[in-house]
Amino acid sequence: MVRVPKGPALRLGMQDERVPLIRARFGLDVTPDGDHTYDEKVAAAVADFQREHGLAADGILGAQTLAALGGGVTTSGRLEADILANMERWRWLPADLGDRHISVNIPAYMVRVLDRGEVIHEARVIVGKPETPTPVFSDVMRHVVVNPYWNVPPSILRNEFLPRMAQDPDYAARRGYEVIRRGNSISIRQPPGERNALGHIKFMFPNQHAVYLHDTPSRSLFKRGERAFSHGCVRVDDPFTFAEIVLGEAWPQSRMKKLIGKSERLVRLPELIPIHLTYFTLVVTDEGKLVRYPDIYSHDQRVAAALRDLH
Repeated sequence: MVRVPKGPALRLGMQDERVPLIRARFGLDVTPDGDHTYDEKVAAAVADFQREHGLAADGILGAQTLAALGGGVTTSGRLEADILANMERWRWLPADLGDRHISVNIPAYMVRVLDRGEVIHEARVIVGKPETPTPVFSDVMRHVVVNPYWNVPPSILRNEFLPRMAQDPDYAARRGYEVIRRGNSISIRQPPGERNALGHIKFMFPNQHAVYLHDTPSRSLFKRGERAFSHGCVRVDDPFTFAEIVLGEAWPQSRMKKLIGKSERLVRLPELIPIHLTYFTLVVTDEGKLVRYPDIYSHDQRVAAALRDLH
């Protein structure tokens, strides 16, 4: 395994003494002595490597790509351990995923709707930050809420709102939130609207984690390669197309969008749909290629350690 030293990010056309090592790492033709150009062939090889490892396939040799190249993640022992960890997580899934079901792969930052094994829709998602990870579990999607209120979760209420309201009692109200007091308890919610943290629509599968899928007003974050920014819920790109698929023919996008700006509306799914929030860092494509995604929550390491302890 050829090791490529650390250095500045390399882009197409740049000159760097590490280029011959990169060419050797990918088995590319040797160039004449003194030619250290980061050319199109090198950039294409780097982009292929990035794609296989779940990185943004921009062909730029940055710090993250360099770490994947030389950090040992490609060694056979580590790969074997990660494969076993992913297979173990497969074992935790229900034996019957459902003929029609929804699958969120957290490390891939993607949601898919599958019908009898065929992917009929997929979209980018934003998942929980490492300190507020999206949980891994299976449930059943039951209804959609249009123009939802956002009820501030207890953790955010406790850590963010209450300390500021202790200094400024009007802090929440001045920012458009509704403060509800019941005896000694207090709750805060954000009314529907353009600034609502849930956007225009949320997809509900009531669960002990208080996690769901929803729209977001922060659209620009979907352009990022790594999308772990939430407090645990899953934000969905193109939510109205997703809604049209899960709600069926009776609720085309045009009908759904006519509700925007009105009061909160609950729409029940004509058929309950199983949903699986999964965590697979290794995926095999239809072409038989192994693709690796970042282990953003270090689940692979913990599962691999637990499996070693069993032996």
